Formats: sequence, C-alpha cells, structure tokens
Amino acid sequence: MSYNYSNDQLSKTPMKERYNVIGHDLSGEKETEAQKHIDRKKVIGTARIEGEFIKTPYDLQMIKMANDLVSSEIVNLGIETHCEVLPEQIHFLPNNYKYFKTGNRTRSGFHNAISGMICLKKESASDTAAEKVKVFKTLLHEIIHVYSFEKFYANNFEGGRINYSAIYRSGYKTNNINESDHVHFKGLNEAVTEMLTIQAIEANYEKINASLGLQKSDWNDSKFSYTLERKIISQIIEKLSLSKAVSQVHSQDEVAAKDSVGEIFEKELLARNEFWTKILKGYFTGDMMFLRELEEYFGKGSLRVLSALDGGTKDKPNVPKLHNKINERIYQFFTTDDQTERDHIAHEILNERERLKYLKSKER
Repeated sequence: MSYNYSNDQLSKTPMKERYNVIGHDLSGEKETEAQKHIDRKKVIGTARIEGEFIKTPYDLQMIKMANDLVSSEIVNLGIETHCEVLPEQIHFLPNNYKYFKTGNRTRSGFHNAISGMICLKKESASDTAAEKVKVFKTLLHEIIHVYSFEKFYANNFEGGRINYSAIYRSGYKTNNINESDHVHFKGLNEAVTEMLTIQAIEANYEKINASLGLQKSDWNDSKFSYTLERKIISQIIEKLSLSKAVSQVHSQDEVAAKDSVGEIFEKELLARNEFWTKILKGYFTGDMMFLRELEEYFGKGSLRVLSALDGGTKDKPNVPKLHNKINERIYQFFTTDDQTERDHIAHEILNERERLKYLKSKER
C-alpha cells in the first residue's frame, strides 16, 4: 500500500524562515542559495516512500499528540517553538524496510536530520495496545529529534548553485563533515532525547491515554531505550548537583549541623532541576558552553570522554555486548572520584584519535 501525496500536501513543506548554515564563503547570493538548497532537501523528506502504509486517522492523532507534547515542553523552557512536524514528514513502513537494520541491530525508527524525514516501523495490523504504545514512544522520540537545534554545512558551489549539503549539528550531536564516522556527543544527544521522551510521557499519561484510547496499564511492559547512556547523564547531573549544594551550604556562616542535611537535599534537588533545564535548553538552542562545568568537577578531558559516548570509543556500536561494556566503563569514569582511575579508563576506552585529544586537553 502506498500513501499518495497531493500537490497541495507537497506544498506544505516543513521549511523554516532561516537555517543555521556554515561553509566556505557563504555570503550574499551564496548564503541565500544555501538556504534554498536545504529547503529542497526538506521537500524531498515529504515525498512518498515506496511501500509505506496509508496514514490512518489514528496515526494522524498520534502525530498531533506528539507535536503537542514537544511544543509544550519547549514553551515551558521559555523558547519559541519551531514549525511543527508535518504528517508528510512521517513514513510508516513495514518491518522489512531495509534501513531499519544496521549491522547486527534492528531499530524501530529513525530520522534523517537534513531532510527532516521520520521513518517508523509499523505492523500492518497495529491495533493492539502494546503496538500502539511502542509506535507512539518511537514517534515521540524521533519528533523530538526534529525539533532540536540544527546547523547545516554547505559547500561545492557550481554555476552559482550548491550541490552538497550536510548536517553539522543535530541537537548535541556534532558531525565532522570530512569524516563520516567522526561524531561527537552522539550518546549525550540520544540520552537527552529519550529522557525528554520519558518526561513528556510520564507528565501526560492521562492526556495521552484519553487521546489515543490507552490505559495506564498498557505502558507497564514498555521499555525505553539508551539505558546506559541515560544512566551516565543522570550520574553526571547527580554529581554536579550534590557538589554545588554542599558548596552552597558550607559557604554560609553559622549553618547548624542539624539543618545541613536537609538544606543540602533541598539545594541538590534545585541544582538538579537547574542543570537538567540547561541541558534541555542547549538541546533546542545550540548552547553548549555550560558543559564546561563538567571539566571543573571531573577534571580536564572529561568533556572529551562524554563527547566520545557512542562515537569515539574503541568498540563497534553494532556489537551490543562490547558496546555496553565500554559504556559501563564511561559510567565508572563519571562515578569515581579518583583522577588516576579516570585517566586509566579514558586510555582504555577511547579510540586513538580521541585518546590523543584527551591527553592534549590535560596539558592545557
């Protein structure tokens, strides 16, 4: 079955008034052409994919609900919302769609950052509550990706036109334009995306269930992804927050010992919320400067270790057992207070490129 788009639908492209674009000599007409080139890529993302299912009214309701949840989260952060993700950007496809399989792993959905296209795995008769929950979770995760900060790279002008463009930043994930396998902050990006997915769902169970005809019990067996990555980010937030709380309490004069524990707990909760808010704002606005707080606490080079999560280590991401072992070591890096142990872990897990940069950062 295919979903046939009308000309009117294809005219409703997810274009923004202006994109963040970098590249060589992007001035005047060239910068304008770069903007138009990305617009053309966005149009391609709305085109029908062979074999995709026709969107049902229920599918459209899921898309609307996911858009509403993400927009609400962004507004709560005090950020202006982006244009919403259109139904035409989303493609429900059968299990055998070739791009769902990557190496030894099979994914339930993915998005293409430069085109804004989302592909979701869907059973042909996805009318069970378990399948609805699974599809909606994946849909929400991928839609959050599309709303995140974007920065594009444009190059190769020929005859006044750009014939090449790529995504440089998507949320926190940063791509090296010249090396396809060289990425930074991929793990952080996925962890934040999934943590926000969980936050939005848990805060809106009743609203989601009422809209999609689900019960709270339907979510009991649902599993969320990027468990180790989320564990690492939570550990970082916990460590930084506790340190800040203790410092604030101990810096006050004449704090009674019996009041210190309670005050530290209150300040730690406040610090956790503040840092989590910084992370979310950075995800949507592109600000990353606050991440330098990690180096103040965990030492020089710690940001290099975080940036290598899921992208700069010695393992192969498509070999889950080895990949998880590496990520457990990264968790230990951010758990220990022993700097010598941190240096040992960094040397053990980082690939040669990132290990050399880690050592160089220690010299600053």
